[in-house]
Amino acid sequence: RSVLPRGADDQLQLRDALDVFASSGINNSAEITAAKNSVVQTANAAVSAAKASGKKLTLLVKQVSKFDQVNTVFLEAVEEAAQKAGVSVEVVDSATATNQLVMFPETVGVVAAADTVAADNIELALSGLYGSSRTYLRSAGAKTAAGHSPATVAYA
Repeated sequence: RSVLPRGADDQLQLRDALDVFASSGINNSAEITAAKNSVVQTANAAVSAAKASGKKLTLLVKQVSKFDQVNTVFLEAVEEAAQKAGVSVEVVDSATATNQLVMFPETVGVVAAADTVAADNIELALSGLYGSSRTYLRSAGAKTAAGHSPATVAYA
């Protein structure tokens, strides 16, 4: 799951600003650039994992969402990274992906998701279901144990 950088608690967060600004007619080009710069690392990590496993990359997207811009930025970054690496990408809605992950996890390779509430809930549920720990890969390359933090990449 990609996690966009977080600001102070009293500020509009980047993932919210992307869509709130756009829906309000406010220019959000600076926010889109910041988000693209952040999700590139997630996209590259997901593509590398898919290429190493020899499986396709499944992109989890909540179809009806207030995070349309977040989904678009993430989708573009993942598709661009996948195309460069020669990895196929399948875009799947969150309900279908969750069902596949719960009922038939062996059929799913690498799953990538944008920074949305649905992705956060799915990540938490699956790490509990499978009894796995979550690891965050920070932008500096360090790994930390899971928790709610402004990390860049999370593996469940």
